[in-house]
Amino acid sequence: MEICTSTPCAKDENANCFYKPTTDRHSGFPAPVISARISTKKTFSFTYGRIEVFAKLPLGAWLFPSVMLEPDNLNCDNRKQLRIAFATSDGLNFHFSAGAVKLVKQSAGEKNFTRISEMADISNIRPYSYHNFTMVWTSKRITLYMDSEKIGYIVNNGEYDEPYHIVLGVSAGGHLEFPDSPLKPWRDFSQDAAFQFDNSFKDCCLTQGGPKCLDKNQEERTCSKTWTPHATMAIKYVRVYAV
Repeated sequence: MEICTSTPCAKDENANCFYKPTTDRHSGFPAPVISARISTKKTFSFTYGRIEVFAKLPLGAWLFPSVMLEPDNLNCDNRKQLRIAFATSDGLNFHFSAGAVKLVKQSAGEKNFTRISEMADISNIRPYSYHNFTMVWTSKRITLYMDSEKIGYIVNNGEYDEPYHIVLGVSAGGHLEFPDSPLKPWRDFSQDAAFQFDNSFKDCCLTQGGPKCLDKNQEERTCSKTWTPHATMAIKYVRVYAV
C-alpha cells in the first residue's frame, strides 16, 4: 500500500479534492478510518433553505460524524463546510455537541489545514438518543437548532451563496479534530500516525485493558476503548425545505 502523505488536499482538473500519496512525509495524513459516505453531489444541491437531520450520533473512541453541507465547487485552499451536527465521543460523554461553520484553510507555507472559525456549542445533547439537528440558511445568516432550540448563528455576508450538497458519514482520528494529549495514541505530526492509531485497538490493549499497556517488546502503548454497537451513526430522515 502506498504511503499517504503530503498535503491532505489536492485538486484535479475538475477542482475535486483528494489525498495524494508522495514521498514527502509530514502532516498530511487522512483520518485513519473513513467510512463510506452518502453524498448528494451531482444529484441534489441547493442554495439557501432549511435542512433537518434526525440522527443519533456515533459514540466511540476518536469517532466524529460528518453531517454537513459541502460546496459543489470545493476549493482545497478554503474549505467552506457547513456542519449541521458535530460531536466527538468525549463531547457526547459530557452531553456536549457542536455545529455551524467549519472553515479551514491552508496557512502560508504549511501543509496541514487549521480551523479558523469556531462552531456553536450544544450542552444538553443525550448520547444514545435521536435528535433533530436543523440548519436554516439564508442570504443574511446561518442559524443552528437542536430539537427546536436555537443554538446560535453566524452572519452570511455573501460568502455562503453557492450550491451546496449533503454529506453524511463517520470518520475516526485524523489531525484536525483531536488535539494531541497524553491519552491520544497518535501524534498529528508523526509519520506513523495511522500505525499508532491501529495499534491502540489491539494486542496488549485488548488483553491488559486500561489507558496504557506494555507490548511484547515491553514498550508502553496508549490504548483506545473498543468500539461497541453505539459507534454507528443512525439517521431516520433528512428533509430540505425552501425558505
